[in-house]
Amino acid sequence: MIIAISQSTQLNNELQDCLNQSYIAFLASLGCVPLLIPNTIPDASEYAEAFGAKALVLTGGRDCAPDVDADTSGLPSCRDRIERQLLTWATERRLPVIGICRGFHFLNVFFGGQIAFSTVSAGHVGTVHGVQLTDPAVAAFFGCERPEVNSFHNNAVYSRGLAIPFRAFATAEEDIVEGAKHCSLPVYGIQWHPERPGPNPRANADMLKSFLGLARGVKL
Repeated sequence: MIIAISQSTQLNNELQDCLNQSYIAFLASLGCVPLLIPNTIPDASEYAEAFGAKALVLTGGRDCAPDVDADTSGLPSCRDRIERQLLTWATERRLPVIGICRGFHFLNVFFGGQIAFSTVSAGHVGTVHGVQLTDPAVAAFFGCERPEVNSFHNNAVYSRGLAIPFRAFATAEEDIVEGAKHCSLPVYGIQWHPERPGPNPRANADMLKSFLGLARGVKL
């Protein structure tokens, strides 16, 4: 399966697209072919369609703007423009979409939810913590209802700010949503990073395979 994957931007003498190499290795381990989407093309949906992408991953990196027409990073908002195009394209075709960390934040904003900025305690930054899984199908991958996950975020989606079309399947203390699924589309957001080192790598891989429709007999 070819998967369209968004990229971050950074200023290093000049504006550059960038992507942590761990995403490539992780998606390859799932049997997928990552298609990196540039942030400067006119139409990302045409690009993804031309290369035959069948799913979309919105990656982490930098803050997500509080709404889809704003930018708080100090960099041009080309990434948000591209991710809006990709998400519109994928949802119109009912393709699987996975938002990871910032990608989850973007999903939530796109569907009408809110992000709380810089309000998360230090227990979520560069650490490991437990999450409560409320979906039995997800818990089955981990073999328990309270597994540990890695964590690298300052901002968060709280239950009160979760977009109406989503339901949470993983939560943490302070009513933070750590995982959510769209009620009618194959769209998923997770706050942790399955592509980085952390607890339960096999469970995370199996979970994402199910999100992408690659796991036979499993539907979330």
